[in-house]
Parts: sequence; structure tokens; C-alpha cells
Amino acid sequence: MFDRLLRQPAADELPEQPELLDGEETVLRSPALGCDWQVIAPTEPTGLALAEYILAFIEAFFATSLLRDAAPKRQRIRIRVRKAKEVSPGGPHLRLVVDGVDVFDVEYSADFDQGDEARTGALSNLFQEAIPHLISKVLFLSEPKAYLDRVLGEEEALSRSFVAAHAFVVASDVVPDGRGTSMVPWLHKESRFPWLRHEGLRPSPPAQDAPAPRAVTFGEGDPPEEMRNPERLPHGERRIFSVINVDLWDGAGWRGVASGILRPSLPFLGFMFQDRDVAIRIFEEWRAEYGMADKDEEVRITLVTGIDRKAPASYRTVIGSGAAARLERDSRSKEFFMITRMQTMDSPDPKNIKVFLEAYRQFGKYVLLPVVLREGHPEVLARYGMLKRELIIREAWTIGENDPDMMALSDEDDPVVPGGIEDPPVAKALARRREMSRRRG
Repeated sequence: MFDRLLRQPAADELPEQPELLDGEETVLRSPALGCDWQVIAPTEPTGLALAEYILAFIEAFFATSLLRDAAPKRQRIRIRVRKAKEVSPGGPHLRLVVDGVDVFDVEYSADFDQGDEARTGALSNLFQEAIPHLISKVLFLSEPKAYLDRVLGEEEALSRSFVAAHAFVVASDVVPDGRGTSMVPWLHKESRFPWLRHEGLRPSPPAQDAPAPRAVTFGEGDPPEEMRNPERLPHGERRIFSVINVDLWDGAGWRGVASGILRPSLPFLGFMFQDRDVAIRIFEEWRAEYGMADKDEEVRITLVTGIDRKAPASYRTVIGSGAAARLERDSRSKEFFMITRMQTMDSPDPKNIKVFLEAYRQFGKYVLLPVVLREGHPEVLARYGMLKRELIIREAWTIGENDPDMMALSDEDDPVVPGGIEDPPVAKALARRREMSRRRG
């Protein structure tokens, strides 16, 4: 029976496994905007109700934000719902917590009553306060005023969001003590059995039905017409790939790239920042997310060489997401956004990068780390480094018009092209970039 159910079209909308609510915290997820939204809440009725409210509000508010005037700038967005240790007589029973980098957290007091508070408008007030943080921390807006006029004015996003999110008030009226949030309150001690399953509950499809991995290939010419109308695309069929925390990077002051050799003989590639504290936080965030060694190559580092015929030693460093390997395993997504940062090293001394590349080829690994300029001298912060094995080196002339590395090109580039190459792929890539720039004005 379960096999037949899982073959229904709606099965694609189901999570891989049910949430059993058997831990101290529960993570509720949503693919709104193509991002991985995670709301982490205490596994108790009020915390879970607030988490559902938050996701319902977010999904309804951003429902029509797939147009080209708005683009997400985060791959993963975490919001934590936490319970205060003390009651709050007289309020506030709900509080928005903003730290300046994350989107926000929500804190509720021990005496918070979801039914009464929702009816008095406390939740609505909370999210009116949260909207500026949501928009500024999550979206790139080409024309902020036009976007806000459309979403808040013409489309009445606030009204639809409040209607969608307040659905849990009805649930609190039907099951006021929160019994509907978990099976545990319904069970008696004599009817409980030990948990024996240690794998996902979703049956694996028969081997003959498993789709073959898709080889990643890049098209030629203009994208197909259906890709130009994002309104028809379900949010779950868009994916955002990014290892860049935009707000941190905006404040770090990335100014260059350094390379050298650490003891004992291990090469390093360093990003030179102005703000020491923010630089450290960037690398601490990477290490917490991907490990001290980036085993899955989540952080993709590309060196694009030969970008300027007049200065052959110049190169461009690009920081992106190791998305290509995941595309082959992604059978559902149809549109992808990749967020990158890049730095051009104009006419550098070729000796340093040459020494680094020779050592990298010898050892097959390197340390990616922050470097801070202090009174004009570089301070190498090796203790915050991350070990990596993959380093992509691309000659600019090989990058084509639909190659993801096209974003590493600049309209002003005049790449080095080897003799005998009559029609280098980069010619079409640069023509497309320049045409896009012309249309943007």
C-alpha cells in the first residue's frame, strides 16, 4: 500500500520521512523562494505552533516573489524559536530577537497563550516588525520601492500572510491543550513499545524505477521560453546555491588574495580582509557548516587565468558553491541561483601564485584561511583555516556562454587566446554578458 501511495504525483511534495517530534527540538522546513528555510523550535505545543505560524507567514508573504525583481541571497535560513526561562507578567509575551547578521529569532514567555495572543494581535504585530528584517536579510531587490509597492500594495501580501498564518488559532480552539502536536500525550505507559527502527520510514523505490544520475551539460544560445516565466515555477523546483553570507562579506572588506607555504610545507590560499573580527566569523561559520576539512567540497574556489592579454599574469579568484556535483543528484529542481564573490588580482607578481600552485600539485591539498592587513602587513590567521583538496583552475578563453563560470568574466576582459583557436567559447560568453549589461542600462 505504501509503495502505491508513494507513486502518486503528490508524493513529490512529501518530505523524505515524517517528523516524529521525539527530540527536545524539532526542525520544520520550507522551500520558499528556493531556499532551505529551517525553523527550530522546542518540541512542545506552543513552540511548534509558533514555528508553523512563522513558516505559514513566510510562504504566504513570499508566494509571488519569484519574479526577476527579487532574488534570494541565502541558501539556508535558520530561525530559532526559544522559550524564555521566566514568565512575563504584563508582557511582552512575544519578542523579536535580532543580532545584526542572522534574520531573527523569536522568544516567547512561559505564560504565553497562543489563542489569546493571536486574537489580540500580538503575532501580527510581531511579524509587522519582522518584515523589514526578512526582506533586507533574504532578498536582493533591483528596485526596492517597485517591489514593495507590488507586494505590499497591489498584492496585499500582509493580508494573505496573516490569514494563512492564523490557521493554527483554529487548531488551538479545537485542541486547546496541544494534544494534536504529538502522539505522546495519547499514549499510556502500558501501550508503549521500544523504538526499533533506525532508518528512514520511506520505502526505497524498486531498482528499475530509480532515475539514472543526470549528467550536467550546458546548453547553447538563449534559454528556453519556459525558463523566462518564473511565476509558473513552484518554489520547490528552484534551488539557491551559496556559501556566501552576504551581510558578513559586505562588512569584511575583502581586498585581495594571498598565497604561500605553511609549516610543514603545506600551501595556503588566503583571503585578505580589512575587518579581523568579521573575517574570523566568516571562516568560523564555514568550519561549523562544512567542517575543518571541506570533505564534500562545498566551498568551490576557482582561479580564472588569462583574463587580460596586456597583463598575462592577472587572474580572478571566484568563491562559489560546489553545486555542480549536487545537480546530478537533483531530479526535481529546474532553476538554480548561484551566489558568488570574486576578486581580480591585476598584474600580480607571478612568483607567489606559481609557488603555491607547484606545492598544491605536489601535495594535492591546501589550507584556505583568512589574512588581515594590520598596519600594511598581512597577518595570517592559520588557526581559522579549512583544509581543502579541490581547486578549479580555468583559462578564461575556455568559458562558454552558458557555463556557470561565465559569472567570473567581466565586460572589460580581453582574454588570452592560444594561437590556432579561431572561435574561442569565451567570445560568445562575453557577447552575452555585454548584451545583458546593455539591457540593464
